[in-house]
Amino acid sequence: MEHDVYICKWAKTTNGYRLWVKGKPNVSVEGSADITELSNRLCERIIETRGAYQAVLEFDKPFPKSAFDARYSKPEIYAVLGDERFEI
Repeated sequence: MEHDVYICKWAKTTNGYRLWVKGKPNVSVEGSADITELSNRLCERIIETRGAYQAVLEFDKPFPKSAFDARYSKPEIYAVLGDERFEI
């Protein structure tokens, strides 16, 4: 259980955001912190509940784009790396 992948969900609340592991609503965090900081706290929460020590979180709905990301994402930026290289 070193690098298990956890499918997670998130929702905007009146005080900020709520993030949880899909199918395990008791493994969650909530707060007014930055959504990235909350995802780090969710990893800590997974460890506390005897989950993976280095959890990989996949959100089934992507996080909202920051103002900086939105400004520079038209067109979308892609980078696919491997034996061959693909970039836009």
